[in-house]
Amino acid sequence: MLFSTYENQVTTAIFTTFLPGAKGDYCLGAYYGYAGGGVNDGGFFSIDFENSVHKHIDFNELDEMYEDNKDHYGVLESLMQKIWHFVDEDEGIMELTNNGLMFRKYRWGLDFR
Repeated sequence: MLFSTYENQVTTAIFTTFLPGAKGDYCLGAYYGYAGGGVNDGGFFSIDFENSVHKHIDFNELDEMYEDNKDHYGVLESLMQKIWHFVDEDEGIMELTNNGLMFRKYRWGLDFR
């Protein structure tokens, strides 16, 4: 998980996980954050280590993925849900939730309160 924070504000949140498998290893990730022009945006990505392929997955592609690869779909959905466990957005401003503040404090020893 990566945050770029100023006090409790967040510009970017990224969650990743590593999935070893018989057909090759993958890194799956979800992100949400500032995309320029005062707009926040998010999406997903996968890295296929076996074939050296990096793929951006937008929300429409994620819905299509459900039929083809339910395992990756479920992991990506869970990663995006985890972002919202630690971050909240109100009128385009992203801030750490209480869970995000606790994570930052105990993971990195940072407490700006």
